[in-house]
Amino acid sequence: MKDLIYITYQTFPSNKANTIQTMANLEYLSEHFKCKLIFPLREKNSSNSDNLVRNYYAINESIKINALKHYLPFGRIEIFQKYLFTISHFLWSYFICKNLDDPQDALYFTRSDWVMYFLSKKSKKVIFECHQLSKTRKYVMKKAIKSRYSQIIFLNNKLQEDSGLEEKDIAEKTIVLHNGVDSKIFSFNENLNKKNVIYSGSFKRFGDNRGIEFLLNCFNDLRLKDFNLSIYGGNNHEVKELKQIVKNLGLKNIKIHPHEKQNKLANDMKFSNIGVLLNSNKNEHSYKYTSPLKYFEYLYSGLNIIAVDFPSHKDLPYSQNITFFNENNHDSFINAVLFASENSSNNTIDMNSITLKHRSYKIKNFYARLEGLEPPTL
Repeated sequence: MKDLIYITYQTFPSNKANTIQTMANLEYLSEHFKCKLIFPLREKNSSNSDNLVRNYYAINESIKINALKHYLPFGRIEIFQKYLFTISHFLWSYFICKNLDDPQDALYFTRSDWVMYFLSKKSKKVIFECHQLSKTRKYVMKKAIKSRYSQIIFLNNKLQEDSGLEEKDIAEKTIVLHNGVDSKIFSFNENLNKKNVIYSGSFKRFGDNRGIEFLLNCFNDLRLKDFNLSIYGGNNHEVKELKQIVKNLGLKNIKIHPHEKQNKLANDMKFSNIGVLLNSNKNEHSYKYTSPLKYFEYLYSGLNIIAVDFPSHKDLPYSQNITFFNENNHDSFINAVLFASENSSNNTIDMNSITLKHRSYKIKNFYARLEGLEPPTL
């Protein structure tokens, strides 16, 4: 098996969806490669304990974990975090890539544009997975993609279209590959209770409210009095606040739960019939570029899905099966719930195509182009 080195400026363990995505993808990539994860200990809750990280995400023992000390300011100083993140990310990426001691023919995977850039400068075979865009990221990608050993995975079509890359590079060195579902954890169910609705995810994204209170107000409408809503996510403080709002409104049909691990959430989904996708148009990433893990978990679990009518949601695989509603429009949301409770089109879905196992094969095939090139001369 080839060595696959996954270098990321994320930190573990964490209940953030991006870390769950990384670990789940690594789990399936380890079926094709000898995988090693490299990340910084940049937050108070970061851990260099193999067992703690492995158990938190339930990943197999074949994945090597290399947590490195982080002497840079981000995560240690509370002010100017946006700028400190940028500076720390750049410097960490530079030093990590400068001091590589991996096998000469190793393959690299990263969610860090700066890691991609510095690996490209060393003519390493690297794939960068792009989840969002910025002016800096567009500039870095344009430079790095010029290396014949660099490729990019975009999470949706709009990311690829807006990347600013030349058409030739897009055609030859990039692919669009949405997220997927961990089929070892989630499974299809045929819940007959059409009145159970679930929302799973953080209560805020990039500091903006995702619309949870909008959900509560909608379920305070008499038209949904026979429906039950379960909300999963948020930290203990956010859950406590939301429970108080539910109590003040006198809502008996809403249950608030803290963040749950994937296996617990998968079990709870068996008792739901409708899954909700929310987001705020205040953030461009949410509006245009997101490919949410929970969408694929809902879909694979057999739920009917309702979603705010953002371009990012309309770009999702099998989006023709989604019932869309207008953002912050109570009547539109309520009508979507009522429609979804009586209609289903999940039987038109190739469930295998949305799994992380299938995604790992796509990534393996994408690497095949790099492996076919002559080894770089250093």
